[in-house]
Amino acid sequence: MKWFIPAVFLVNLLTPSPVQAGEPDPSLDALVAKGGDALLEEADKRHNPFEDQTITVRMTLLGGGNDGNQYTFQTITKGDNLRAISFEEPADMKGMGVVIKGRDDIYVKLPDMRKVRRVGAHAKRQSFQSSDWNFDEMSMIRLGKDFSARILADETTGAYIFLECTRRDGVDLQYPKLKLRIDKAYILIDRIEYYDDGGEMVKLQERFEPKKLGGEHLIYTRVTMTDVAAKHTTQNEVLDEAVDQEVPDSTFSRRWLLRGI
Repeated sequence: MKWFIPAVFLVNLLTPSPVQAGEPDPSLDALVAKGGDALLEEADKRHNPFEDQTITVRMTLLGGGNDGNQYTFQTITKGDNLRAISFEEPADMKGMGVVIKGRDDIYVKLPDMRKVRRVGAHAKRQSFQSSDWNFDEMSMIRLGKDFSARILADETTGAYIFLECTRRDGVDLQYPKLKLRIDKAYILIDRIEYYDDGGEMVKLQERFEPKKLGGEHLIYTRVTMTDVAAKHTTQNEVLDEAVDQEVPDSTFSRRWLLRGI
């Protein structure tokens, strides 16, 4: 059975007034002096500066036979692990939901069904229908927990710093290496390259249009994930957002999937 799951929570996105890129952040030099891990830790904090976040996202498939197909859903995120998703459009997807309580603790409710199914380990790395995301990618929120980082000094430019990230021992993720691009002005990650065991880049995530919404922090309002070999892209756009709403833990449960959608 195929499941179609969005990856919004992978990227914490936001919206309104645009902020222009400027000079490097004043704290950048001190972070660089501490090394790649310190810089990645700070970027993780800036991408996740809230206790909980609720966003509505429009996802569009680009390329192939499903070019232009769109889905709208709401994603609720709390802490480092808790996430809940409910589909709103199209009509035949309404009633579908996902609860993630951890990388190996994921539950799905399909439309028009009163049954909740646990996602098996074999399904976490499969492509879901025609989207370009899988659960591994969606679970990679705070990258410093799963990867160690070193600064690629030879590739650093006036506007960006590049990090090479190596998967930590004992981490169950399919990608042994990532390459990140960090915007010096924001200390935010705007590009992630995913590499396989053979050293080939297989996926590319790009983040655009950093804006403010629901607070003073910046989040990217448009995110794309591209399967390099398939030449297919999935785009996520944030339509609205709220943070620190004191979302109860009971939201992230099998019961919520059955009753709350």
